Amino acid sequence: MIGVRRPAQKRRKGKGLLIAVGVLVALFFLLPVLGASMLLMVIPTTTTTVLAQCSGSSTSYAPVSGDVRIPMTSDYEVGSGFGMRFHPIYHYTRMHNGVDISLRPSYGPIVAAMGGTITRASDNGQAGLNVDIDHGNGVETRYMHLSRIDVTVGQRVTAGQQLGLEGSTGASTAPHLHWSVRVNGAYVDPVAWASQHGIKVNGKLADGLPAASSTGSSSSSSLPTADTLAAPTSPVAGYSGEQLTNAAAVIKAGRDLGLDDWTITVGVMTAMGESSLKNLDRGDAVGPDSRGLFQQRDNGAWGSYADRMNPYTAATNFFRALTQVKDYRTLQPTIAAHKTQINADPWHYETYWDSATAVVAALTNNPGLASSLANYGTGCDSTLSAQAGIGVPGLSTNCAPTGLPAESGLQSTALNYLRCTATAFPSTFTYGGYRASAIDKQGHPAGLAIDVMVPNYHSSDGIAKGQQAAQWTIDNYQALNVKYLIWRQQQWTPSGGWKSMADRGSDTQNHMDHVHVTLNPPNS
Repeated sequence: MIGVRRPAQKRRKGKGLLIAVGVLVALFFLLPVLGASMLLMVIPTTTTTVLAQCSGSSTSYAPVSGDVRIPMTSDYEVGSGFGMRFHPIYHYTRMHNGVDISLRPSYGPIVAAMGGTITRASDNGQAGLNVDIDHGNGVETRYMHLSRIDVTVGQRVTAGQQLGLEGSTGASTAPHLHWSVRVNGAYVDPVAWASQHGIKVNGKLADGLPAASSTGSSSSSSLPTADTLAAPTSPVAGYSGEQLTNAAAVIKAGRDLGLDDWTITVGVMTAMGESSLKNLDRGDAVGPDSRGLFQQRDNGAWGSYADRMNPYTAATNFFRALTQVKDYRTLQPTIAAHKTQINADPWHYETYWDSATAVVAALTNNPGLASSLANYGTGCDSTLSAQAGIGVPGLSTNCAPTGLPAESGLQSTALNYLRCTATAFPSTFTYGGYRASAIDKQGHPAGLAIDVMVPNYHSSDGIAKGQQAAQWTIDNYQALNVKYLIWRQQQWTPSGGWKSMADRGSDTQNHMDHVHVTLNPPNS
């Protein structure tokens, strides 16, 4: 505008425009200072809609007392915090009314930060799969972008009880949890709120648990413990008395470590398979030095004799070993236990799973536990065989031809991967193969890449299927000659594991709708 001559009759209009522009510029810079209340008056209507969607139920519930904890089940990364930010999808500055937290590895269990009542458990548009909890006394928490929901509206939950799995549903660019807190209807900074309750949000799970949990002096979720359990008058799944007391000690140890329901149930299942939930002061012919609930050996890995004979300590040591098993949450329960205990029979613990689920459900007063655990460790027989380390059916003699168009133009390693994947997951996926125009010159154009297309990839079921295919590929990467894979904006390599990738701008380019697998050339 400077230096441009305009007719006199238009100068006032031009001056008015300059003033208007100046006001808008000033407002833009003042918004972060003035805060969310001023924001609602001047920013586009869509922001008001988003903030309105984040309001919880107005129904009043009885106050719930108890500890506060971080809603994660392993160490994590902290992303965008509470306050004004430039939105990565909508591309304008707006209020971010929570904190973004990402599990490492992704897609692990998300748990309640405090006891309360579920007021929402559904798809919520931009929030994706979303759970809200009313904790009483005007406190509510929200858990957004989940890949699966394991609770229902009206259900009472305790701190640390599993709500679902981390995901990237709704308006999300990568797997994470958006966690928000409201007090008397107003959003507050979750990090500051947690700090007021003695909890640190710094990426370390141990710092995000109640002080009592780190010392083991009390249960963070009001669960029965070895010290407080009154044994049921009738047996649970054939277990009673001392056995249920010991099961409670296992549950308490798991909860004090901040573990999810599935992991804790694996612990109870293992103790059933090792000792029938009895604190045995003897071993067997194979391990004469084995002792306690978990029949832990006297080899230095499980502590002293007193440690092995203390149900709580023995369970704690078991869980610490279990959680070191790579991707243990993706394994069949019996395989996760086997990789921890190194039992001669990988399937030894399988028959105890239903009984363990029943016992944990009874002792934690969680009748919906069986249904919430039903989707863990499911899959085809080849997946389970690979997890057990006993070979994948068909791989040794090459898998059968599929007759699919995607077989055309593939080198032998990619062709074998396509056929074996289709055999392992019949009628589950569609596939892409050779594509001359693709940018990965050593992949699709070379006939060395397969795209496993995931149906309904925005849904929790679709994400679970894609995750299953990705994990099956990782479990069998050597036999299948896999070079790397990409799934939901993360790349996996045999040497580096999972690493996040930059946003490429679309679901397909970010591999949200398919698992991309690049194979090594034949004889490489």
